[in-house]
Amino acid sequence: LIELHFNAIWCLANPGKSNSHNKAELSADYSDGRGEGADAIDGQDLPFTPDTKYNLTGRFSFEVMGMEGHAQLNYVHTDAMWNDIFLAKREQMKAYSLLNGSIGVQSDKWTAELYAENLTNEVADLYINTADAVRLVTVNKPRTIGARFGMKFN
Repeated sequence: LIELHFNAIWCLANPGKSNSHNKAELSADYSDGRGEGADAIDGQDLPFTPDTKYNLTGRFSFEVMGMEGHAQLNYVHTDAMWNDIFLAKREQMKAYSLLNGSIGVQSDKWTAELYAENLTNEVADLYINTADAVRLVTVNKPRTIGARFGMKFN
């Protein structure tokens, strides 16, 4: 079993970027011993390990009516990946990208923020279970728009 993981973070003032590249694969054929031949083959990608995943975040800070304000956008991309190690049950899960945003203010005593998650309303398969009698798929949350309020108690 060979796994290589690379992570880089770059920051210039407020913008941020994070990137991961994985090459996780079998280093030899694998058999569970219940049948003939290999159930998984040498060089095959391991399950739930996308080759590439990256996260781009831009945050702008500003002053508004004497308070600290911010506006932020976040883009996350996850490459295609496999759901199982066994070739007979294996399905490739499609790549997906999510876009999130927020705008808010903060004073000494309270915070307020408007946010939106999954702005493009993409439906992404996060987990596909083919090990049970019924195929089950877990997906991400749909577009969510809301407000957050907070108080600081010193």
